[in-house]
Amino acid sequence: MKTDYERPSEHGSFTSEATEGRTIKDVFRDATTGLLIVEEETEGKRGFRRQLTTTVDPETGQIIPIEERKSHIDYSDKRARDEETKLELRSSRKVDATTGAETIYERLVKPNGAEARRTTRDAFTRSKLPTLLDDHKRQEAQKAESEQFWTTEYAAKDFAARAAYWAGTMFRHIRWQSESGLDPCAGFSREWFIDAKSREPDFGRMFDYILQRYEQELLYHDTSPAEIRRRVGKT
Repeated sequence: MKTDYERPSEHGSFTSEATEGRTIKDVFRDATTGLLIVEEETEGKRGFRRQLTTTVDPETGQIIPIEERKSHIDYSDKRARDEETKLELRSSRKVDATTGAETIYERLVKPNGAEARRTTRDAFTRSKLPTLLDDHKRQEAQKAESEQFWTTEYAAKDFAARAAYWAGTMFRHIRWQSESGLDPCAGFSREWFIDAKSREPDFGRMFDYILQRYEQELLYHDTSPAEIRRRVGKT
């Protein structure tokens, strides 16, 4: 990558130009470091493509070599314990000396030292992304909300209302599959049936009721009740 100071751009009083033989695929301001990120792509033998990442000082347009990034980026390993979950978030940041790409590695560790989850993600992004701990808390909140639905709202429904709920989920799946040009019965399997029974102990009887009660609607959606029975192993 090279910098043209004769032509200002949306990124400053300069324009980032591709190195000969390369193509600029993206230019953006990194949300965490504030640096300008220029991503180039080069095509090698047999059509193999490689992406190269260059960091640029957004104020001056000067290229920051990989070995000098440490003056702008914190590469120290980090640990932070969350009092609510008692989990420790451990993160590290590594740079690829060949391509210039940077990766963030994150792990969630339990109080006993066992690893709960891990993930990797691109370090340079337009907006700040949630951490692995943030994702964990969000998922746990969703689980809690789901459990509350099953134990309160769903539990308060009578048999017909509970059956209508399951029929609604079935029809949504059929519609999504059909609109995507896929098999509308693909989601109905023995595993799906067993999972439904784990939530609704009376699902065996309810399943028969649904296929009978909503038979015409199923046929209207080109979905055979007999085929659904076959898919779940209840012929």
